[in-house]
Amino acid sequence: MCCFALRRSGAALLSIVLLALVPVTATGPATGAEARAPAITLVGPTQASSGDRVVLRGNVATNAPGKPGRPRVVQVAVRAGDRWRVVAKTRSTLRGAYRIAVPAGSTGGRRVLRAQAPETPALRAVHSEPLSVTVADGSGDWSFLMNGGSRWNPCAPITWSYNPAGQAYQALSDVTTAFATIAAASGLTFTYVGPTPLVYLGVPTALAGGADITVGWASAAKLAGLADSVVGIGGAGGTKITGHDVEWQLTRGWVTLDNRDPLAPGPGFGASSFGQVLTHELLHALGLGHAARPRNLMYPVASGQNTTFGPGDRAGIAHIGTAAGCL
Repeated sequence: MCCFALRRSGAALLSIVLLALVPVTATGPATGAEARAPAITLVGPTQASSGDRVVLRGNVATNAPGKPGRPRVVQVAVRAGDRWRVVAKTRSTLRGAYRIAVPAGSTGGRRVLRAQAPETPALRAVHSEPLSVTVADGSGDWSFLMNGGSRWNPCAPITWSYNPAGQAYQALSDVTTAFATIAAASGLTFTYVGPTPLVYLGVPTALAGGADITVGWASAAKLAGLADSVVGIGGAGGTKITGHDVEWQLTRGWVTLDNRDPLAPGPGFGASSFGQVLTHELLHALGLGHAARPRNLMYPVASGQNTTFGPGDRAGIAHIGTAAGCL
C-alpha cells in the first residue's frame, strides 16, 4: 500500500532552469556612441527542459544621440529554417532594460533564439546574435507509485464511487471530469457506481466491499496526513505479480480531499483548484508517483504552472494505460 500527498503553493512558482547565463550581443555596423555599447543585448540559459519557460533579459538602445530615450518594443524570435518567427514581445524600460519569458517547447531539441527591436522613427532596427538553447526531453520525469512498478489491469473497467459527506462544494461534476480527462489520455475505462458512505481515513481495509476507487472528504482532525498545506491524499493497494512489466497489480485506490484546507482551493480546473488536485490524486490511485519538475501535474505542489498534463505526466500515463497491455 502506498499513498502521496499534494501540497498547494501560496504563490505561483517559477519553473526556470537556472544554468550558466551567456550574454550575446547584437551587432551590425555602428558609429559614434553606438560603437561603444551594443545596440541590443540578450542573456539567457543555454539549457532547459521541455515544458519550461525560458527567461531572457537584456538591454536595447532607446535613444538616438542628443535625444531623450523612450520605451521600445523588443521581440523574441525563433529560427525556423531560413526565417525568424516572432514568438513573444515586450516593451523595454525607459533606459532599455527588458525581461521576457518564452516557452522552451513541448519536445526536446535545439532552439535558436534572438532578440530584436523593430525600427522606430529615431532608431534603426537591431537584433542580437543567435542564442542556442538545448532543450532536454522532459518525458522521463515521472515515477510509479510503488517500487517495481504499479498499475491496474487496463483491460477491465475500474469502478469508482463518491462520498459527498463534508464536501467543500458540490464536487461530483469535477470528480467526473477528472476521471474523463484521465480516461481520454490513458484509454482506461472508468464506471461510476454511485455514492458511498466510505472514505479513506488511513485504513485501506475500511474500504472493503466498496468500489475500486473511493473519493471523499475529511479534515486533518480525521486524517492527519491532511495537516498544514496538504490539500489531498491519493494512494492504492494491490497484489504482487510476476512476469509483467510491473510488480504490483492495483486492486483498490482512494482519494481524500481536505474540506478545511487553509488555502481554500476553488472548484473547477484552474490554478490551485480542487479539480487540479483531484486529477493529481487520482493518478496516484492509478499507480503514478511524483514528478520532479514543477511543469508536470504530478509535481507535489499545485500551482499555476501545472494545471494540465506535462511531458512527464503523459509518459507516465502511457505506462499505466491501455498501451501497457493487460495484466
